[in-house]
Amino acid sequence: MTINIRQEQSGDSLAISNLVKTAFANVAESDHREHFLVDRLHRSESFVPQLSTAPSAIPTHFSNDLRLHPSVK
Repeated sequence: MTINIRQEQSGDSLAISNLVKTAFANVAESDHREHFLVDRLHRSESFVPQLSTAPSAIPTHFSNDLRLHPSVK
């Protein structure tokens, strides 16, 4: 599978928020608030939009088999 990376665009916010929510939905260690952290980072004075990237097509659904990397405990 090929994933093309592009600079994040202002209209990507909702899709990115949904992506983060879905990615952590079944993670037992999650407080299910990661999407709020991403939003705060985007609104931060330190945020550099030129360094923020996204895939050319942001996925809208995932397998239910998302897992943390084995090295994460």
